[in-house]
Amino acid sequence: MLDQETLFEIEKIDEKESNNEKSIKGTIMELECMVEYIKKGYWVAKSMDPQCPFDFVAVKDKHNIELIDSKCASYRKNGTIINRVLKPYQKKLGVILAVRSFKKWKQLY
Repeated sequence: MLDQETLFEIEKIDEKESNNEKSIKGTIMELECMVEYIKKGYWVAKSMDPQCPFDFVAVKDKHNIELIDSKCASYRKNGTIINRVLKPYQKKLGVILAVRSFKKWKQLY
């Protein structure tokens, strides 16, 4: 028989798995976006700072440098998309918001 403490631990594990799935989804979306820029002939560099206002920088030449914040599209229960907006300091920097729809991937493990 499971006691209250054990049930609490199980709930925490389930929550971590849910957050992990969301994190994996976001990472895949970000990498796919980076690959698109590479295919367009850009050099791509990933931000190392978790507080950075952009996810990566894409450089084609000295006149074509883009700061990209990659986001996964989110939808309400009624199917409408949730609008994503840049923060004021991102706007000042000229960050581009790249919102992509996520396609379910096959479980590889």
